[in-house]
Amino acid sequence: MSRVNLSIIEEALPPSLTWRQKLDAAAKAGYDGLEVVISDGSDSRLAMPYGLARAIRDFEYDAGVRINAISIPAAGGLAAAEPAARTRAVELLRGGVKLAEKLGVSVVKVAAGCDDASGDGAKCFEESLRSAAEYAAAAGVIVAVGTGGLPFLCNVTKAAEAIRRIGMPNLVLCPDIGGLYLALEPQNGAGSPDEMANIVAADLECGRGLIFAAWLKDARRGVSESLFPGEGYVNFEFVASKLYDLGVRQFTAVQRYTPDRVGCWEEDLVRTATLLRGAWLKRKSGAQPGASGDLV
Repeated sequence: MSRVNLSIIEEALPPSLTWRQKLDAAAKAGYDGLEVVISDGSDSRLAMPYGLARAIRDFEYDAGVRINAISIPAAGGLAAAEPAARTRAVELLRGGVKLAEKLGVSVVKVAAGCDDASGDGAKCFEESLRSAAEYAAAAGVIVAVGTGGLPFLCNVTKAAEAIRRIGMPNLVLCPDIGGLYLALEPQNGAGSPDEMANIVAADLECGRGLIFAAWLKDARRGVSESLFPGEGYVNFEFVASKLYDLGVRQFTAVQRYTPDRVGCWEEDLVRTATLLRGAWLKRKSGAQPGASGDLV
């Protein structure tokens, strides 16, 4: 059986939960890990005491799940016109690397964020990211860059070009699947499910050898970030097939907890885990959109 590691994004859990409760909830719902999200430089967890970090690692052992990645929304700042803004973004990413060292986490993900790049945004971004990646390399931490937002990161094809130019061995990609569907959608409106699956697969192919992980998020034009996997038009079975062919085995389910889900958030986690694991089990290398494939 081919192993796959499925994590849940921290934002899918009630923010009031303790570290132990978050890890236990992820395990109970059927996930292998938890992806921690650092909102900005004011997040107090960046200065986490070593004693708490040791306790969290004990919690991971007890729960049977790990913190598999730390996600930081720094990409926009890395490309900013103002040097001070770029410096803050690099320092935020370095703070994420330090937190990863404390927690024994091997991957820091850079979320694309909003488009606030300068006219020389691509050049600024690559210089800033190289600096951050060099810092992470010394700590043995992988930096995975997300797609979306910035014009030179809007799809895998463009993001891969930037990563190859930088040329750091610990610098890889983590595409946002829902974001790719929206970014690659034909200008005249949504294509058929088969057409969109093939367009996204062709874009993912351009990142062969660079894609380390993927955010499994659904998409539907005009719908907010509260969309759950299975509620949009992403063909997760076909995506799983393509990512399997590319050698990707690290995935994070993306959905958002909102106060109206207070009574059913645990069921939400289970439903998403079941859907995505089912897509993985049915995947078949080289399958066409909608093909059921073989169970592994």
